[in-house]
Amino acid sequence: MSWKQPRTVLTDQSVAMDKAIAKVFPESNHHLCVWHIYQEATMHLSHVFDSFQEFANDFSDCVYGYEDEDEWLVAWDNMLEKYALVDNKWLGGIFNVKKKWAMIYGQHMFTTDMKSS
Repeated sequence: MSWKQPRTVLTDQSVAMDKAIAKVFPESNHHLCVWHIYQEATMHLSHVFDSFQEFANDFSDCVYGYEDEDEWLVAWDNMLEKYALVDNKWLGGIFNVKKKWAMIYGQHMFTTDMKSS
């Protein structure tokens, strides 16, 4: 790439990769692969996916469905309340890195519409 840094790098949620990308490509956007987010969600929230048919749609909307940050935050909070997930540790952790996976925060990034590694 003629010593140019990529604009965006998509990875799984590896802490080691996060540190390496920040060190090697400090000018690049590091975004998390949505496919991996869904895989993690199905593992950590299997009880919710199994119990509530609507949850998959609500979660998907929180990944892809908003163009306004305030609306997204309300939808996220409503989802947590609706499915009694306010204290869910995995969702709390994923919320802390929301700018790396929620499309509302990635709109400015050049990805040629890629969302998965």
